[in-house]
Amino acid sequence: MPSPIPLLVFYDGHCALCQFWVKFLLQRDRHDRFRFAALQSPLAVRHGIAPPEDEAPDTIIVMKDQLMLTDSTAAITLLATLGGIWSAFRILLLLPCAVRDPVYRLISRYRYRLFGHSDVCFLPRKQWKEKFVGDEIHN
Repeated sequence: MPSPIPLLVFYDGHCALCQFWVKFLLQRDRHDRFRFAALQSPLAVRHGIAPPEDEAPDTIIVMKDQLMLTDSTAAITLLATLGGIWSAFRILLLLPCAVRDPVYRLISRYRYRLFGHSDVCFLPRKQWKEKFVGDEIHN
């Protein structure tokens, strides 16, 4: 059986909350299901998803097969993909996006104030380096 194609996770490389979630996923990714790239990377630019230079990214983006997932759908999909007990989060996808996404966007809007941000993007540990693609930073 061929191994599934890893999900490509684009995150705000300057956001402390986003960096926390990337580390959270890395520590629990026992089945090599994720690859990561900053939304400030050339790879994000090539995919046409990088925000303008004068704007902070406002969502995590997950590329799954030919689909692009954003907001709460992306976050829930990431947790559910971890497997085990985390699969239970999949039930939240039964709620309409109109209910889930406003909560996601509220957290997104205030994440820098609540959790902080950095002028430099997160650099992975050596053992995680292969999980990061297109990690050169576009400033």
